[in-house]
Amino acid sequence: MQRFVYYANKRSWVESQEQCRIKHTDLAYVANELDHSEITNVVSGQLAWIGLFRDAWRWSEGRDTSFRYWLSGSHDWADCASVAASQQGRWVGSQCDNKATFVCQGGLKVKKMVIRITVRSNVDLTVPTVSEALLAKVKKSVTGQVIKTKEINRDNSHFLLCNFDDYQT
Repeated sequence: MQRFVYYANKRSWVESQEQCRIKHTDLAYVANELDHSEITNVVSGQLAWIGLFRDAWRWSEGRDTSFRYWLSGSHDWADCASVAASQQGRWVGSQCDNKATFVCQGGLKVKKMVIRITVRSNVDLTVPTVSEALLAKVKKSVTGQVIKTKEINRDNSHFLLCNFDDYQT
């Protein structure tokens, strides 16, 4: 799973945060030098929002860290922070309504659903070839889904297919 996801489309800090909270966790949180290095590499020369904002400079998702990487004097006049890859990844203050690319924390969120199918048939569903054929037919009919597990619970009349993951894009 990706730890940080970069978006090249420019948005304000608030719009970027909304997008990150919908699809991921939040704007990127930089806890240490390793996080900083990874984010600097992912933004590849661009100015990109991170989750730091001025309220005594807090992280938008609520965590706290003493790690800071400010470009000298650049945060005194602004309310939001971005990574300036062109400045060795130093953080620079920006007005929150400016447009910039942004980095989100974590991979895509996953929605789970369980499908229960009732089968009325004289066929024995505990026979592996029968249950696998039924599973293949269900997989084919469910579009846009990725099955992470094929946990099958069988009894005489039910076939339960679990853990379809719907990856939001």
